[in-house]
Amino acid sequence: MDLKRIGDTMKLLRNSKNWSLEKESQMLNIHRNTLAIYEENPENMSIGLFNEFLSIHNISRDYFFKIAYDNSLINIQSITSPNDS
Repeated sequence: MDLKRIGDTMKLLRNSKNWSLEKESQMLNIHRNTLAIYEENPENMSIGLFNEFLSIHNISRDYFFKIAYDNSLINIQSITSPNDS
């Protein structure tokens, strides 16, 4: 399992809702620095906290991992600049 993809997906979901680290960490009842660490390396994140993360984003575990590992779900245009065309 590629932990970087998991952390990147967590960050992608947070950013897709325009939530700051502060806002999401408050929703998860953890310190914002802890959330930032989990987004960089989720290895030590508890299953309970991960389930809470899924709950506040209203997605299933299966869908989360589909986002993380199915590159076709990523909108390439949203990450490339207009000058790249």
